[in-house]
Amino acid sequence: MSQSVAPENAGMSSNSLRNLDEALQTFVDQGKVAGLATMIARHGQVVHQRCYGKLNLAAGSPVETNSLFRLYSLTKPITAVAALMLREKGHFALHDPISKWIPEFKHLKVLKRVDNSMFEYADLERELTFWHLLTHTAGFGYGFEPEDPLADLYREAGFFSPLIGLEVTLPELIRSLVQLPLANQPGEIFRYSLSYDILTYIIELISGKPFDVYLREYVLEPLSMNDTSFFVAADQVNRLGPLYDQPSQNGILLLEEPSMSPFVKSHSVHSGGGGSYPLLQITYASSLCC
Repeated sequence: MSQSVAPENAGMSSNSLRNLDEALQTFVDQGKVAGLATMIARHGQVVHQRCYGKLNLAAGSPVETNSLFRLYSLTKPITAVAALMLREKGHFALHDPISKWIPEFKHLKVLKRVDNSMFEYADLERELTFWHLLTHTAGFGYGFEPEDPLADLYREAGFFSPLIGLEVTLPELIRSLVQLPLANQPGEIFRYSLSYDILTYIIELISGKPFDVYLREYVLEPLSMNDTSFFVAADQVNRLGPLYDQPSQNGILLLEEPSMSPFVKSHSVHSGGGGSYPLLQITYASSLCC
C-alpha cells in the first residue's frame, strides 16, 4: 500500500479535497448512490482516502476500505494492458489482421443499409486489426443501444443474461460472431462493443494460458492487486455489496444480492470486456483503481 501524506506534501490542496468530500457525501445524502470509496494518489503517495455511505442498505453495513466492488467495463483497461504487454514482446503489431489468429474473421460480412428498413451484406473493405479491437472501431457491438442494427442478431444469439452478463464461453462467442455481420466497415465508426472479449480470446491463444492465469501472473501479482479476481471466494462474500440500480422516484432499488451474484461462481466466464463476470477490485489494491 502506498504511503499516506498530507496533500500539500504531494502538491495538492487540502481545501480542494475537502470540497470533494462534501460533494461525494452529498451524493449519498441525496440518495443518488448507496455508498462510495475513493483514493487519490500522486507520485506514489496517497493524499486522500475515504469511504461514504452504505455497502449494504438493508443490513446497514458501511463501505469500508476493504470492500469489494464490481469493475464491469473498467476491466477493459486492464485487458488492454495485458494485450499491449504481448505487443511489446513482439507477438503482434497494432495493425496486424486478427485473422492470423482467427482465420474466419477474414471472411466477415458487413451490414449495408439499403433504405430505412432494409439491409444487405457487403464484403470487408479492410481486415480487422488489433487497433480496431482496442479502439472499438471493429464494427462489433453489444446490441444494447437504441436502433443498434445488431441488437436483434445478438439477442437471438443469446450472448447475455438479463443483467448484461456474458452467458457463453469465449470459444462459443467467437463461433457465433464469425457467423454474424459487422455493423460497419472496420475503422469507420466508434461502437462500444464485444471487441475486448475477442481480444481476451486472442490473448489466450497467443500466451497459451487461460486469461485469468495470464492476468494474474503478468499484471495483477506484479502490481500487488491481490484482491482482484473474476470471482469472490466464499469466505470473502461479506465484503461484496448488493448490486443496486440507478435511483428512481422509488429510491435505490436492489438488483442482486451478493449471495446470488455470478461473481461467487469460480467457473465464471473470464470476460476481458466486463460483462457480468468482471474483475473485482479492493479500493486500495492498486494505483489502477483510481
